[in-house]
This record gives sequence, structure tokens and C-alpha cells, in this order.
Amino acid sequence: MKKLLKFLIVFVTINSIYCDNSLETQKKDPSLLIVTLIRNKAHTLPYFFSYLEHQDYAKDRISLWFKSDHNEDDSIKITEAWINSTSHLYHNVQFYQEGAPRRRKTENNLYHWSDERYLDIIKMKEEAFDHGRKILADYIMFLDADVFLTNPSTLKTLINLNLPVVAPLMKTESLYANFWGGMRENYFYKRTDEYMKIKKYEKVGETKVPLVNAVILIDLNNPKSKYLTHDKVKLISYDINGSGQYNGPFDDMILLAKSADYAGLGMYISNSHNYGYMMAPIEHDSTFYVDKAQLTNVLGMIVNDLGELRVVDSMKDYLPKVRKTKMGLSKIFVINLERRKEKYLKLKKLADIIGLEIERFVAVDGDTLTTDHLFDEGIRLIPEYENMFEKRPMRLGEIGCFLSHYKIWEHIVDYGLDEVLILEDDVVFQHYFTQMTEAALTEVRSLIKDYDLLYLGRSPLGKDGPSIKGSKLLREPGASLTLSGYILTFEGARKLINTEPLKKMIPVDEFVGIMYDKHTNEFYKKYFPKRHLNVYAMDPPIVSVPEKGNNGWISDTENSKEIEDIEKLYVEVESKKKDEL
Repeated sequence: MKKLLKFLIVFVTINSIYCDNSLETQKKDPSLLIVTLIRNKAHTLPYFFSYLEHQDYAKDRISLWFKSDHNEDDSIKITEAWINSTSHLYHNVQFYQEGAPRRRKTENNLYHWSDERYLDIIKMKEEAFDHGRKILADYIMFLDADVFLTNPSTLKTLINLNLPVVAPLMKTESLYANFWGGMRENYFYKRTDEYMKIKKYEKVGETKVPLVNAVILIDLNNPKSKYLTHDKVKLISYDINGSGQYNGPFDDMILLAKSADYAGLGMYISNSHNYGYMMAPIEHDSTFYVDKAQLTNVLGMIVNDLGELRVVDSMKDYLPKVRKTKMGLSKIFVINLERRKEKYLKLKKLADIIGLEIERFVAVDGDTLTTDHLFDEGIRLIPEYENMFEKRPMRLGEIGCFLSHYKIWEHIVDYGLDEVLILEDDVVFQHYFTQMTEAALTEVRSLIKDYDLLYLGRSPLGKDGPSIKGSKLLREPGASLTLSGYILTFEGARKLINTEPLKKMIPVDEFVGIMYDKHTNEFYKKYFPKRHLNVYAMDPPIVSVPEKGNNGWISDTENSKEIEDIEKLYVEVESKKKDEL
């Protein structure tokens, strides 16, 4: 009897474990309905769909509900192309479209939000809500067509937060973010200190806020979610916790936020991860040119942060066409070490996005330089030189950097090039780079008779000179460091070479500072009696250098070997060469 009892206990235990494991393996991800309204987004859709497709959430648990109307571009064509290539992967795909008219009669332009447009948006979002509840979806996500979920785990991460209404913080080109820090009594935006702390990731986690938008995940299993709505009439009719007294605007975002508030659900913004990027709304009287320029900026941010753009095969034929330009310059050179080709390839991706026609100029690698090589090239250092911050001698990387710039100066003179943009491979382009640089070039050419060098970015060391009269972008620079991006003329290159700087070398950015008579150390100036380089600077700068440690950035110059007592080494080399003779 005891043996039988033991057998039954073992059998039941094993069977229980087996059943639990079977249930675990059969457990499915919650069902999710993704809702996107598409209008005149042909320029963003290839990226939107690519990042959506790369979400690692089980696609057979995702239903898609798309609606498109009043288009003046190829939004419908692109959406259909993506659906045709991926619909078999998803649980269900529904795409509703309206061909004509291209614009509502009440709309003044492409970006005008008339009352009619607001009401149509509310109607479409409510249709999506009804559909999600009808198919018993566990979650519904309202996702704008200009949001790029670059983090493939975004959907999983948000669902695992178990919050009733949550939005992931999206990075933008400006201070705009897809949440509000505060709401006024009249239901409109209120500025708060907490907003910037969340936006800048100074406060990290999930924070309750009055409003979220652009990408919103809602738990439809929460019993209070039945009170969520974009419809003002419905909100008033629910009459819960004062909703019947709502007298605010017909705005879909505000109505959804207030319905969550009245229902006691609340909205949350999550910045625990880098979830992705989005386009900020533009002014109602704006143009497609502005929207397209913003896309360029956002794509540049993605490449800067992540190293590449992700585009699925079905979308490659629909990528926005970018016309290459040299901005009226003779050449655009990028200085790049042979062993750091990955830096050039990343910059090339950025250049392709913003439309720059660049050329690689192979840098002189300071790590390969020997004392014999320096001696044979006639290179001599200013013996008294020491770094102004670290009080050290020059490094081999700084010599290689100087020689790299110098060889481009020689190239400019040898080939008679009028104006050349010189970039270092770790340069960071600021937003609207080509537009701002072209504007600065127009000003410097018209307002200044004989300019030699134009800083596009720098690190000021002291007080700058005045702004140039009649200019919005130029000023006289004070002492400055870094040469991450500058435009040099033929005459400027000739002046730099004619001082024979290789015979009295200091770091190249300090040498340029001396040549326009703004170096902070007066002692070095005695080596360069002719200091008449005509230098100007963009203000604000349009390029910068990465911060130390940012995204794995490595400075090949700063990490190179210091040169100890170079003159003593030269004596030894000279003695050795005489012995060989």
C-alpha cells in the first residue's frame, strides 16, 4: 500500500511538471493591434515600415490597421508594396484608403489642421478603437507614420511594463517630445521643470504625465480602458469623475489624455531605453521642404547614434532621392586613417543622407612615424612647446594630424583649387548643415573681400571678436582649437605653406591660431613673423566633435605616443647617418 502511494505521488508530481511545461511552451504573447493613419508620408514610410518590420515581437500576434486619405504623394503605393511583401507574416492586415480628393476644401495647405481634419482624425481613431475591442485584442498601439522604432525590443519592453497607457520617449531634432510635462486648466500645454529632466534622461524610468502622443500603447484588458476615447461627445456622455463637464477643444490627443485622467488610468512616459526617433510636428503654414529637411536631420541622428540606417529590401526602391552637392566648393575632403576606415564609412553614410559629395583623403598615421622619417622630411618641433592643458610635449598623432592637413594644403596649391572644405572623420554635422553652410558661404563671399579660412566649428578659448556687419552667421574668432571642419581658399593654403611650418611644428589647430594672431601663448609667435591669415567663423557653429567616451569615440591623436626630447633624438639620427656614410 505504501509503495502504491509513493508511486502515485511520483506520478502526479511528474505529470504536474509536464503539464506546467506544456502550458509554458504554449503560452503566447499578448495580441496587439497597431493602428497607423497615413497621409503624405512617402518620405518617411520606407524607414517607418523597415523599423516596424524589425520589431522582435511575434508577428502572428500582431494585427495591423492602416488608413490613408487625402494624399498628394505615393503614400498608398508604398504602403501597398510593404503590405504585399509582409502581410503573410502578421495575424491580420487591414488597409483602408481613399483616393480623392487630394485635399479637404477647408485646408489651406498640406499641413493645415482645420476643424474638419480634426474631426476626421477622431472618427478614424475611434473606428480603430472599436475594431480593437471587437477582435478582443489585448493591447492597441496608436503609432504615427513618422516614428522610427529603432529599438527592436520596443513592443516587448512596453508590454512588459504592465501599465494602462504608456508611450516610449522618442528622440527628436529639437526640444519637442511626445509627452507633456503639465497641462493648464484650459487643457493646453504647460511648461514644467520635469519635462526637460525626462527629455534629457536626467530622470529615467516611467513617469506619470498628463499627455502622451505619437506612439501610445494601451492595455485593453484593463476594465477602465472602455472609457478611453478621442471623441468629445463620448467623453461627456460617460460622465465619470467630472468628464461630463469637459469644455475643452476638439483635439484627439487632449481628449484621449483627459479620458485617461477621468477614468483614473493615467498616462506614462518611459525613457528607460533608447526606443527610437520621430519627426516633430511642423507649423501649419509650413512646407514640404521643411518636413523633408527635418527627416534628413532625424536620419542623421540615427546614424550618429547607431551607426547605420535599417531599410528592408521591399522599401529600398522607395527611399527619398537625395541630390549630391559640393555647395559650390572645389572639393570636400575627409581626412581618414587607413586603419580607421569604419569612421569614413560612417561619415559617408551621413554625407549620403545630407547630400554631400565627399572624397576620402588618406591621413598620415602618426603611429607609423619614426625619428628617421621625421628627420628625412625636415620636420622640427618648437623645442619650448607644451600642451596648454596637460603640460606635455607633442604626440606622434599630432604630427600625423598636422601632416595630413598640410598635404591637403599642398594639394590645393598644386591643383589651383579655389575653395575646399576639409573635414576630419569624427566630425559631427549639426542640423541643416548644407543649408547653413551655403548661406555662410554666400555671406563670406559677398561681405569679405579676401577671406582665407572659414571655421565651420571650433572650440573657443577666449573672447571672440565682433559679428561681421551685415551678416547673420559670421564673426571674427578669438583664440580657438580644433579643425574638425573648415573651408580653406587657395590663397589661405599658400599663406600657411609659405611660413614653412614643418620646420617649427606645433599642433595644427594651434598653428592656425597663430597665423591669425590669436594664439594664447605670445612666445610661439616669434617663430611666425608673418601672421596675416584672414580667418572668420560661423556663429553658431555648424559642426562639432564628439564628447569623450560618446558612442565609443576614440581619439587617435590623443591616444598616441608622446615625443620625448626630439632634438636629442635628431642628434642621434644625424650621427648615425654620418657613420653610415
